[in-house]
Amino acid sequence: AWLERRGFGKYLEWRAEEGGERELVLVALERDGSPRVPGGGGVPRFGAMPWDRTSVRYTVGVLQTTLFGTGPFALTPLATSVHRHSLEPGAWVDTADRWVQGADDLYAALVHKLDWRQGHRWIIDHHVIEPRLTAGVPEHGPIAQRLDAMGDALGEHYGRPFRAAWCNHYRNGDDSVAWHHDRLPVGIGHQTVALVSLGGPRTLRFRPAGGGRSRGFPLHSGDLLVVGDRTQHRHEHAVPKVASASPRISIVFRCPLPPSNEPPTGGFEGRSRAR
Repeated sequence: AWLERRGFGKYLEWRAEEGGERELVLVALERDGSPRVPGGGGVPRFGAMPWDRTSVRYTVGVLQTTLFGTGPFALTPLATSVHRHSLEPGAWVDTADRWVQGADDLYAALVHKLDWRQGHRWIIDHHVIEPRLTAGVPEHGPIAQRLDAMGDALGEHYGRPFRAAWCNHYRNGDDSVAWHHDRLPVGIGHQTVALVSLGGPRTLRFRPAGGGRSRGFPLHSGDLLVVGDRTQHRHEHAVPKVASASPRISIVFRCPLPPSNEPPTGGFEGRSRAR
């Protein structure tokens, strides 16, 4: 159903296998986009790709499951798994490998359940389509319970509340985020933001604001990355385009804004949705 909603229904085909099982195949396409005739000549645009319970396959990428990607949802204790990386005095990045157990199952649930949309921006005199999909997060149900559990664990470790704000979907290597830094409210020079990466591996890069040598942080399915102190003020970040990449989802967690009559303490809801 997910493929059919995106116009691929006419290329789907069920094929019988031994033992009475069936395999859902996305038929290979010729360069002009038409289905490739079995036995015909020429090199197809991409081969026939089966779908099953342990992989999610796209026309331009394959998500291979990881050792801890399937199974019950669980979180590794942050006290023993977080590693801090200093970008400069007063600017840091924390990482925790495989923080989320069952990450690939959560990825599949988000792909199917969220209302993915492609945004656009007005730049000078024309609209630019954002090279990724974005979706809000549910407030109720099994997915919301898992996101709340992540936010609670982050809040306990960092001593401030965290809330899942939105998700970004990078469908292939062409989907990306250009260099930028999140917009901060007037008078605020720092904020704490966390993201959880699900699906295929991608690298999130940081560099000094305005340019300079960058530093990359490879993220795999289930990995956590947190930026804090003055990192957002002093550094830019990006997810560059790559020649080939499996699909990936990032879940962004923000610290809610304090009441309007209270001064911010460093954690707050930002406006930028690029990460």
